[in-house]
Amino acid sequence: KEFWLFNYYAFERSTGKILWKTTDHSEWGGGLELNTDTMFDQNMKLLDYLAPAMWKNLLIYTSGDTRVRAFRAKSGDLAWERTFDVPTSSAPTVSGNRVYFGLRGIEELGKQPRLICLLAKNGSLLWELELEGALLSAPVISGNWMIFGTDKNIFYTLEELF
Repeated sequence: KEFWLFNYYAFERSTGKILWKTTDHSEWGGGLELNTDTMFDQNMKLLDYLAPAMWKNLLIYTSGDTRVRAFRAKSGDLAWERTFDVPTSSAPTVSGNRVYFGLRGIEELGKQPRLICLLAKNGSLLWELELEGALLSAPVISGNWMIFGTDKNIFYTLEELF
């Protein structure tokens, strides 16, 4: 089975010294037949690919495979991970205690692209929203508004009403 090898790092800000490094293999899920070379090319075109989000002492990554990983910032130890049925399509955004990011759609499997909302402290799924197209970059959140675009040239604006 094909995989990607991910290296996650933390650096000392003032010296550039590596504080920790964690290595992991990609996870593609049980029934996915993906061309990892094509997936790599698609992901490299995203400007924020592999950009982490921070919540308290956690670094949260959506690395382009089917797993979302949260590492402890000081040690690099895995705090939690969550596996989905399709690969992620965007870097995460944190707002309050929630993490938002996109999942790719796979037409052959009848899977729609989705916006996902997780609880930041443990990765619990709070909700998901089917989309027309996959998110191309991390959602932008300001006040009660979330804005993001998809690969189908559609822009979404969500408003928190409560």
